[in-house]
Amino acid sequence: MRAIVMTSVGGPEVLVERDVPAPQPGVGEVVIRAEAIGVHFAETQLRSGTFPSPAVPPFVFGGEAAGTVVEVGAGVDGGMIGARVIATTDGTGAYAERVVAAAAATVRVPDGLSLPDAVAVAVPGAVALTLLRAADLRAVKWCSWKPPRRESART
Repeated sequence: MRAIVMTSVGGPEVLVERDVPAPQPGVGEVVIRAEAIGVHFAETQLRSGTFPSPAVPPFVFGGEAAGTVVEVGAGVDGGMIGARVIATTDGTGAYAERVVAAAAATVRVPDGLSLPDAVAVAVPGAVALTLLRAADLRAVKWCSWKPPRRESART
C-alpha cells in the first residue's frame, strides 16, 4: 500500500512516499479506503518539530481522512462497511491509501457532501465550534453600528 511516511523531523522533504503494509483493524476499529485527506497547520508544526509528535519517525503521517469503510474489527457493527465517513486519528496513519481509525472517531458523511469538502471542514469546523463554546459571548460588547441608509435615486 502507498503511504506518505515522515522519516524524521524537518521540512517537507521528510515526507516520503513509500510502500508499507496495509493496516489491520483492531478491536473497535475500522479500515477506510481513503479518498481525501486533511492537511492542517498543526501538521506542518508536527513535521517541523514545533508540535509534540504522536510517534517516533518513521511513521505514516496525517491526522484525518475521508473515504469508504472497507473492513471492521471486532466489536464494530458490520453495517459500517460501505459507509462514507470522515475519521480522525492520533496524528498518524491518514496519509495512506488505507487508514485505520477507531470506529468512535468516525462520522458518516451526508449524501450530497463530497469527501474532499467533508475533510476540508471537519477539523477546522470542530476547532471553531470548540472556541465558540468556550467563549463567554455574554461578555462581548456587541457593536451597535448600523450602515447608513441610502437615499433612493431620484429621476
